[in-house]
Amino acid sequence: MIDKRIPIAGLLAHALVAKCADHLPLYRQKRIYRRAGVEIPRSALAEWVGACGDAVAEPGLAAGIIITDQLALPVTGPEVCSFYNPFLNRESYSTIFLARKPVS
Repeated sequence: MIDKRIPIAGLLAHALVAKCADHLPLYRQKRIYRRAGVEIPRSALAEWVGACGDAVAEPGLAAGIIITDQLALPVTGPEVCSFYNPFLNRESYSTIFLARKPVS
């Protein structure tokens, strides 16, 4: 286990690339690290990924480099989806982040 859950930069970079670029969920990353002999709780991975996201987003949003928007998306009905649940909301939301090049 990593002492006091303080990761080094390389581990943070690896976890972020695996999550964001390789679409590898944190529970799978936990298994991979365990196979390598390192026990990292999923909660620690989630905490690190969230902190990195906050650290990148705040300056980007303030500078106008990152723009966010939230879209309401209709949920598929029973005629199209076999696992449709009528008790769930009929609308879902997706947050979109757009990065643009700053104007010089």
